Amino acid sequence: MKNKPFPSILKLALLAFLAAAFLVPTAVAEAGTPVTGWTPGILVSPGGLKGSTGWDATGAGSPYVTYDGGLYEMWYTGISFVTPRIGYAYSYNGINWIKPTSTPVLDKGSSGDWDATGVATPWVIWDEDDNVYKMWYTGISGTTFKIGYATSSNGIFWDKDDANNPVLEGSSGQWDAGGVFSPSVIKEGANDYKMWYTGRQDDGTTLGILSIGYATS
Repeated sequence: MKNKPFPSILKLALLAFLAAAFLVPTAVAEAGTPVTGWTPGILVSPGGLKGSTGWDATGAGSPYVTYDGGLYEMWYTGISFVTPRIGYAYSYNGINWIKPTSTPVLDKGSSGDWDATGVATPWVIWDEDDNVYKMWYTGISGTTFKIGYATSSNGIFWDKDDANNPVLEGSSGQWDAGGVFSPSVIKEGANDYKMWYTGRQDDGTTLGILSIGYATS
């Protein structure tokens, strides 16, 4: 399934406005040679997307990237101390990235919520049928991991599905009783969704036994 149609003038205008409003410098390089094999990686700029201060100053990782119509879009996990949140950046060449906001695009929940400790590992699709971005992500409360869902009209401002979240959690006594996280989702047909995810079996160790699960909706 195609991620999204060619970026609209309105979308590009919004990105330009946000970049200017938050004084984020842009850097666009010419396209490189076609990729014929994997070579040693380089650090994307600026600074591997890790912030110098703020909500992602400790680190940035777990990127999910789409490409269409000359525009790369990335959603990633940013960490401040031990708190993960989800950020957004865009690029015209996949190397030089622009972070249009100085805040995460999806934040942790309030105290007592199922994702109060943090949110991480986003997976995003553009749903052409519903004309909306859809995100599945890991929500954390203490040491409990569950999977949540959010939607957005532009990929930047997100609404959590509070009425149904979390949409997937581990089953007591089963192989994923210790938590579920890191979803990967595809859509087939009009309303069929398939998810692959990591499930944790709590065997008394810190990491536990990790396995890959499959769910449908």
